[in-house]
Amino acid sequence: MNRFLITVAVVVLPLFSLLANESNATIEEQAELIDLSSVSICKAPSASIENPTLISYFSGLLSTENWPARWTCGDWSSVEGWMYISADLSIFLAYLSIPIILLWYIRNRDIGKGRKLVTLFAAFILLCGFTHLIDVVLFWEPVYRLSGFLKLLTGVVSLGTATVLGFVIPKALEYKSPQELQAEIDERKKLQGQFETFVKYSPGATAMLDSEMRFVLANDGYHKAYGIEGVAIIGKTMLEVFPELKGSEWLERFNQVLKGKHLSKELDSYESNGRTEYFRWKLEPWYAEDSNIGGFIIFTEILTKEVNQEEKLRESERRFTNIFNEAQFAIALVGDGGVPFLVNNQFVRLLGYTEEELTRMSFEEFTHPDDVKKDKDKYLALIANKIDSYTIDKRYITKSGEIKYVKLNVTMVDEGTDNKYAMALVEDLTEAEVAKIMNADMDRMMAEVSAVANIGSWEVDVKASKCFWSDTVYRIHEEDPNKEIALEAGINYFHPDHRDIISKAVEEGITNQKPWDLELKIVTAKGNEKWTRAIGRAVYENGEVSKLQGLFQDIDKKKRYELEIEQSNKGLEEEVNDRTIALEKANEELEAFSYSVSHDLRAPLRAINGYSEALMEDFASKIPDDANQYLSRITANSQKMGALIDDLLEFSRMNRKKVNYKSVDLNQLVNRIVDDLYAESRKNITINELPEITGDKEMLAQVFSNLISNAIKYSSKEEKPEICISFVEEATSYVLSIQDNGVGFNMEYYDKLFKVFQRLHSESEFEGTGVGLSLCAKIMKAHNGEIWADSIKGEGATFYLRFKKHN
Repeated sequence: MNRFLITVAVVVLPLFSLLANESNATIEEQAELIDLSSVSICKAPSASIENPTLISYFSGLLSTENWPARWTCGDWSSVEGWMYISADLSIFLAYLSIPIILLWYIRNRDIGKGRKLVTLFAAFILLCGFTHLIDVVLFWEPVYRLSGFLKLLTGVVSLGTATVLGFVIPKALEYKSPQELQAEIDERKKLQGQFETFVKYSPGATAMLDSEMRFVLANDGYHKAYGIEGVAIIGKTMLEVFPELKGSEWLERFNQVLKGKHLSKELDSYESNGRTEYFRWKLEPWYAEDSNIGGFIIFTEILTKEVNQEEKLRESERRFTNIFNEAQFAIALVGDGGVPFLVNNQFVRLLGYTEEELTRMSFEEFTHPDDVKKDKDKYLALIANKIDSYTIDKRYITKSGEIKYVKLNVTMVDEGTDNKYAMALVEDLTEAEVAKIMNADMDRMMAEVSAVANIGSWEVDVKASKCFWSDTVYRIHEEDPNKEIALEAGINYFHPDHRDIISKAVEEGITNQKPWDLELKIVTAKGNEKWTRAIGRAVYENGEVSKLQGLFQDIDKKKRYELEIEQSNKGLEEEVNDRTIALEKANEELEAFSYSVSHDLRAPLRAINGYSEALMEDFASKIPDDANQYLSRITANSQKMGALIDDLLEFSRMNRKKVNYKSVDLNQLVNRIVDDLYAESRKNITINELPEITGDKEMLAQVFSNLISNAIKYSSKEEKPEICISFVEEATSYVLSIQDNGVGFNMEYYDKLFKVFQRLHSESEFEGTGVGLSLCAKIMKAHNGEIWADSIKGEGATFYLRFKKHN
């Protein structure tokens, strides 16, 4: 072993210093540098040497007893020997540097399975180098066993490397060139720009995440809606931005969408800073180029304001309903024609009819015949705005035939829109005790209504110059209820901007006997501004005004709510205008993109196709068969790319096309399509009598052409292809069907059928771009129609089209 180490040391001595020593030393003199008495001389193998076993072979792998050193075997000159040694040593150093460089460059790079291939290749190169190093060692140390084993190991590793390369090289040849990769990158940048524009200007809160739930894009609405304005979220995961989602059902929803599901909910809620926020959401997967799901897009819209407003309205309705139904006197709300549309429980008990029966009857039907005219005349005057209210004594006839004596109080209710109705309060006068109870209930009810509705009464005695306010009016003005209000002081509570309005209304009421009903702002005794409703009229006695009386209501919350809605509507209009401008800009960019696709892509495709065909025509005999096949593939793929561009352009144009409705004879249209485009398949197509519909002839021709083409294509492998086109008539529509006996498809993947670029069959089975059916769906939607399909795999497919009879 020591001799082996000495030999290695000798090998690495500087080459030029050894060659410089050009003395006339003989091989024997060179050999004297080592102990030749301890080694064998070059001789024939001895018959007495036994063949070693496998175990003894490897245990004596460094044995040198049976062989001489290479210096002592043959007639080596120093120049010949050192030239041989130098050559092997140089090759070893070169072989050694290659794996070192390879392993150095890949040490921190993620090359996947390629790391194993590089390691195997490095081992192969390194072993080749050591076979040359061992040849150098043999000049001094005859380790021929080690040399043979090392060469065997090198051969095994070499065969393994060659085998692996046999599988890897064909795949490596399929890799795209730098020019192709750059073109693909440029195209992706264009599409990414278009998509980023879509996300940026999409309504509501929109964000795009990848399959690892990392944010890829998010619009301003998303940042604003979830209080993350100014936070950089791109590249972060959902849990990094919203750690509170950990362990929630949202993670399960995200995982479901990443498996291809489409999820949405019209109303959902979450807790934020101690309050409940409401929103609607939708989750949609998006697909990468390899047709695998690349991530998902989340659309949300905050609805908290709308939900709270609806809840306030519902609460008001519940409060009114409780008061209305729990009242101890009869109440009915009467609409057009004198028919009640809402009655309370006491009104039902009073007359004995059910609520459903009463809301289908005119009040004349349960009024005593002698009292009908009296009540009807007053009612007609009320709805004609000749009077504000009326009170009469009358008789009702119950369902059992009993006569009920009642006092009827009717008031017109005007909600400020076209919705006007009368409110009837009915007091049962059958017994005195009942009358007292009803009066007490009436007072309680009016007090409750006054308190709930913030309505009070007021009166001015013109002759006595005195003013009377109810407690509610004092409360509205935030004034001391014991304070006496002077005749002219009431006007001074109105806001300076509104004093002239109320003054003119009172003056006109006195002069022309015209009542007033105004919404005005007051300044209370405490200096607070409030919106109020002031209702009043002048009361005449002997042709002179004796009193002014009316109602006063606090409508501050309602008015401010209306003003807020009005302001919100204005803001919404401005937002709509801004988004319209943004949408127009996006459409302009889309037009520019379409032009770019049409102009910039078609020209190089035509050149590729033309030059490929020229090469095949002019140099077919000079080009190898493999090259001819490659050129054929280039031509076919360029033509396919051209078809895809045409389909994409047509798909994008469809969004901007308007349907030109005309009468279309489908018999003539479908037969012409088959005869012109599919004449060779005419014998396999049956066209039954078809209807005449209203639609855009050019668009419909595209629909039928695509569906007939698909039917021919997917039934082409059948021994006897059969295609049938027919229709059935429904009450308001026609349903057409295109049926074939081809390969069909699995209904499990039906949701992908009418989506762009989604195909249910591979390219090797059937050609296609994946745009045709999505274009058909868009055209049918533009016609207010429907398209759907039904199929059993291996038994054909049927596509249905529904057209309305009158579009």
